[in-house]
Amino acid sequence: MSTIITNAFSSYWQTCLATQAPVVLDEFVLANIPGLDPDAPINPDGALPPAGQIVHRHHVDQRGRINNDAVAYTIVMDTTLGDFDFNAMYLINKATGMVAMIVHKGSETKLKTDPLSGQVGNSLVKSMLMEYDRASEATVTNVDASTWQIDYAARLRGMDDDLRLQALQFFGPATFYGDGFKLVNEAGVYKVQPGVAYVGGLRAQLDQVQKITPGAKPVGLWLDIYRAGSLLDAWLNHFTLTLSVADKADYTDGNGYRHHLAKVAIINSDGSVTDLRRKRTIELSGDVTGKGILEDAQGVNIAVEIKAGSHRHPWSELDNVPTQATRWPNWGEVTDKPALASEGHSHDFLDLKNLDWNVQSDKFMTGSAQAPKGSGSTQFLNWISWGHNGGSKYRHTLFSSTSAIHQLWYGYKANGTDTTSPSTNVRLYHTNDKPSLAELGAAAASHSHPWSQISGPPAQATRWPSWGEVSGKPGTMPPSGHTHPAAQGNADIVGSGWGQVGTYCFATCIVSTGGNKGPGYAIAGSSLRAANSEDGGPGIGAALPGTWKLVGAIKGGGNNDQNTSLWIRTK
Repeated sequence: MSTIITNAFSSYWQTCLATQAPVVLDEFVLANIPGLDPDAPINPDGALPPAGQIVHRHHVDQRGRINNDAVAYTIVMDTTLGDFDFNAMYLINKATGMVAMIVHKGSETKLKTDPLSGQVGNSLVKSMLMEYDRASEATVTNVDASTWQIDYAARLRGMDDDLRLQALQFFGPATFYGDGFKLVNEAGVYKVQPGVAYVGGLRAQLDQVQKITPGAKPVGLWLDIYRAGSLLDAWLNHFTLTLSVADKADYTDGNGYRHHLAKVAIINSDGSVTDLRRKRTIELSGDVTGKGILEDAQGVNIAVEIKAGSHRHPWSELDNVPTQATRWPNWGEVTDKPALASEGHSHDFLDLKNLDWNVQSDKFMTGSAQAPKGSGSTQFLNWISWGHNGGSKYRHTLFSSTSAIHQLWYGYKANGTDTTSPSTNVRLYHTNDKPSLAELGAAAASHSHPWSQISGPPAQATRWPSWGEVSGKPGTMPPSGHTHPAAQGNADIVGSGWGQVGTYCFATCIVSTGGNKGPGYAIAGSSLRAANSEDGGPGIGAALPGTWKLVGAIKGGGNNDQNTSLWIRTK
């Protein structure tokens, strides 16, 4: 269901205030609107629906005062009215047709009693609540609605108060969670932190930081909360944060709403803040001391410590003491003992742990007296050899040169006792002994190549492009300013040609043109013959090609000298 007070009523109400005339709303209009969505927002500029959708009009039977700012209008439809369905209600001023309030709701059926068919009618009571500033005064409504309306609100208020009392018993007069509603001073700016609190059994939730501007100090910060609503909507908790030097207490306002207050903090004379918020706690006493803070339904945090010297027992009073608490263990009772070697023992070098040389009986051999030979005849020293795979007796050697001690070589020989030069040597390069470019088969970082050594060059690097391969050509290529000699511009004529476009001919028009013609007159070359200037001389020769334009003048056409003139070919 959705409701709205119209803009038309707002204007009407202002007029009533200016003229001190009472607000008159005296008729309900019920309508059945096809396809109506009862939950969609209503246009505040809405008016009555078409006459075909109006199913009933009813004079207001009673109006009553809910509080200073709310008046209820009610109609009673007995069993003599019907049958119709309705899903919209309009409260109007009957004299002017001004729509004050609109309600969209789910479809409802009104039936009348019909003795012939045996249909039993239903009685419906419908109310519309207008809420605006000083509504009861504006409508001159002094009768309390409770004197004539069924007061379901009383029962609902009782249920609300039962829930409030249960919360009050559980949370106490005021309980705050975490940093909810905590007042902090940040560089002279006082801010109330968001969170949840229960005051007087009513829940208050602050969703964002709220700034407080104190005047005189010291001053107290109070949370003031009450529950309110109307007959047609949900009741909600409303709260404000107020500053007061004097202490405050719970009170009832002019609309009958009960306010519950809790002192949140004190802003001291020096600007510091004293936090007065109460948290729900569990106090522990006896042999232990501590405090538990009940944050929410998710759990309870309890900090406990044993009082010093609060409870002791001598060792002799303990019973069921385990054996291991009465003596040291003997060697056999010690568990997880390490494997220990005898006092006098030795180790083969190759048996040392983590030296995985994959050997059996051969030893490392080091020295220089039996230095193996490397490549060429250079003597090597600083060498180390080891055996491998005891059956075949392969010998591996690492050695360096006396002449180039930075070089490191590796060699092997298939005889573990042979100390002569290894059969195969491999030079091991490292940071201080880097291979040359020649050894790597590489070129220097900075080098060049002749064109003959470039492989796979792209086509555009080997030839000029054809006209079709040129991209981005202009659509037209207007020439720049230039001139040509006459012979060059008329090269085809100079070359013995005639009759081309742009050439002239002295010719006779041999057909009638229907009157005199002057410069600009065009005619097909088939109507022209070459001529001379002889009086009365007719045109001679074959017809001219293309289309020609008259440069001189002729008289009506005909094969004579009066129709002979100069022509230029245009096509």
